[in-house]
Amino acid sequence: MPRGILIVALFALIIFPRAAFAGAERHINKAFIDSLRQERQSDYREPQSPLEQLFSRIWAEGMEWLSRHIFKKATRAFWEGMGYLIAILFLLYLVHMALSGRFRAPLRYEPGMAGAPPLSAENPETIDPERIETLLQQAVEQGNWPLAAHFLYLRLLKAFIRHSLINWQASKTNHDYIRELGPGPLRERFRGVTHRFEMVWYGARPLDRESFGAFRDECAWLEKHMERAHV
Repeated sequence: MPRGILIVALFALIIFPRAAFAGAERHINKAFIDSLRQERQSDYREPQSPLEQLFSRIWAEGMEWLSRHIFKKATRAFWEGMGYLIAILFLLYLVHMALSGRFRAPLRYEPGMAGAPPLSAENPETIDPERIETLLQQAVEQGNWPLAAHFLYLRLLKAFIRHSLINWQASKTNHDYIRELGPGPLRERFRGVTHRFEMVWYGARPLDRESFGAFRDECAWLEKHMERAHV
């Protein structure tokens, strides 16, 4: 009997103190973690400068104001209307880009277009310069100013290619070539010439003799500028 009591006592000493210590350990760990959270040196986030703290506070207050006055009060119809408005504006933007020729390859024309040039305009590099001059003179004699502007612009592109100022590719647009030119008067004058050409050739804007003369002068200035720069 005493032997059995001794065994039970030893078993109790093994089990119950361990449980008590385990509870104490859990309590100590929780308190330790809470104390670390309250200490400044235990915050492992990068410290913010006063200016960053100011911006963070302004951002938080701004988002809170939007949430309180805009997001919570906005109805479903309002957000649907905003979606339709964004879609309409995007479509108008696409129409503007299409009409201005931004999505067209340079000098490409539609089949059946009045006065379409009787030569391939797909690659200016392969077109004979003398052929361009002949067709340009014919268009001027006939008073076909849009077609004459077409040949002037084609001759201008060939000059850019000859002086290695642009890298011609069939997939590029005229505005791609504008971006290839470095900053300066050459790019800005070419931008203006390109805009006037596209409004006539793609946008069907009327072009008379006087307007064609101004367009020809701009093209001539660009060609002379390139020649002087590469002498």
